[in-house]
Amino acid sequence: MKSLKNWSLKSQIIWSFMVVVLCVSVVISFLYYRSQRLLFEDNLIYQDKNDVTYLLRNMDKQLRLCEKLSDWIFVNRRIETALVRDYSENMTQYDREIPSIQRLIGDYLSSSSVGKYVVFLYTRGNNGVALKSSNPDVDWLGDVTVYPWFQDGIRAGGRVIWPGIVDNPSMYRTTAKVIPLTRPVIFADTRISIGWHVFAFSPALIGDVFEDFRMDQNRSVIVLDRDDRVVFHRNPEEIGRTAGYDFLDLLHSADSGSYGIAINGGPHIMTFQKSAYSGMTMIIVHSLKTLDRQFNNILIVLVIVFLLTVIMFFSMTYYLSNRLTKPLAAILSRLKQVSSGVFAVDASITGSDEMGQIGQGINEMVGRIDALMGELIRREHERSQLEYRVLLNQINPHFIYNVLNSIKVMADIQKIEGISAMASSMGSLLREISKGVAEQIPIRRELELLDKYLYIQRIRRNGLLLISYDIADEQVLNCLIPRFTLQPLAENAISHGLDGTDRLGEIYVSIGTEGEDVLIVMQDNGVGIPGDKIKTLFSGEGVKNNDSTYVGLINVDKRIKLFFGRGGLSVESREGEYTKIYIRFPKKEPECWAY
Repeated sequence: MKSLKNWSLKSQIIWSFMVVVLCVSVVISFLYYRSQRLLFEDNLIYQDKNDVTYLLRNMDKQLRLCEKLSDWIFVNRRIETALVRDYSENMTQYDREIPSIQRLIGDYLSSSSVGKYVVFLYTRGNNGVALKSSNPDVDWLGDVTVYPWFQDGIRAGGRVIWPGIVDNPSMYRTTAKVIPLTRPVIFADTRISIGWHVFAFSPALIGDVFEDFRMDQNRSVIVLDRDDRVVFHRNPEEIGRTAGYDFLDLLHSADSGSYGIAINGGPHIMTFQKSAYSGMTMIIVHSLKTLDRQFNNILIVLVIVFLLTVIMFFSMTYYLSNRLTKPLAAILSRLKQVSSGVFAVDASITGSDEMGQIGQGINEMVGRIDALMGELIRREHERSQLEYRVLLNQINPHFIYNVLNSIKVMADIQKIEGISAMASSMGSLLREISKGVAEQIPIRRELELLDKYLYIQRIRRNGLLLISYDIADEQVLNCLIPRFTLQPLAENAISHGLDGTDRLGEIYVSIGTEGEDVLIVMQDNGVGIPGDKIKTLFSGEGVKNNDSTYVGLINVDKRIKLFFGRGGLSVESREGEYTKIYIRFPKKEPECWAY
């Protein structure tokens, strides 16, 4: 697989946009899905909390109606009188009063809205009188005083205690489970307990609270008593059993709340509230299967939207990338043509948009390159002509060198040392000339050639020529300089500056550095150069083709600029006193020497 840096620009654009779109779409879809699910769950919890509060209020209302039945026993004077009267010596009165009281109790139970839920009512006074409802269970009652729920009710001292659901204490049972209510009977005048009564209510008392409440298969309502026994459940077989739910610890930790739980591996939300009146806990367990199905549908819709978004972005990205990469491909093709040497202007890559402006810039660049190439060719041609002119100014060096060598041999035979030395110097110069003028040599070697040339000039001038050097740093002599740069300048100084005088000619050469440049100053004490000529010296104005007075200066200046790209000559002169030639060029040292 290609690395990313080897991908085409089109591929990089498409895949970059795709990655961005995928990441953004996935994040937005996830956040939307998550926020909507949390919103639905919050709404579901809010609804369940309201329902729990509503059902708990209705259940407490039912239980308070049952409490009113018990209160009626308290305030009924006939029942109170029967429970304190001694009937042991007057059974006739007992037979007359007790049956009528029991009918009174039966009538009151029949008229009460919760009387139908009474499994039995058993009232017993401290005088041994027992008042019973007409239910069959009451006739088969055993000793109810032995049950813990009975003792809790008596100890409450008249306060209502709902112990929850218990086994029916009757040996003959119309219902297996009952909800008992036990209270002592208090004599109103003395506030002394004169007996007790037990109400036993059917679990339907609680179940009918949910008769009008809409329940579906996703919601279950459970009512637990203080001891975690099931008072109500959708499955009748669960009523009366001790609950074994995993979330019981949550119920004991607070009086109300909502929690996410797992039942049989499925997600559920459990919402509960404990009654401050009865101590019973109302629970709604809500399965999230339907919610999951709904959100699976939402997820499918999100996936479809996501895919449509990806397809749309892919299409747009592909379209835009083509709009971008096709002009770039044309520009790249044009650049390849330029690299192969085709510098013609291509109007097809220009336009009004950014790519067109780049194409326009390339055309302008190509035009400039073409002009620079022409300039470079012109300069190279000029350089060749300069070298040719230098060579033309020399007599055939090989011929002259052979002649001088013969003169040197004859001078050696005849023991004429001056002629021999002069011929040797001239031969060395001609040998260097034969190598051409294009080569760059160290300044040290250039000074050796200059010394040979000045030796000849010193003999020609009968010794009236003095040469002196000032070298600031010997290291600078290793820098390169075009061959025969100093000799034409020295020749120009002697021929046009010193030959017109009869005094001792002096040539002073100083060599040093200035920044990143080499600076050579050649000064003579000749006749100088007129000021008006200095101004036009290097422009060539007023210089005739056969006037070599300043051609040497112009040629050396151009050669330095051609070799180094910058630098050149500058002249300072005072007429009748001196002339200074400043030669400046960049420092350049060879890697090694072979001399």
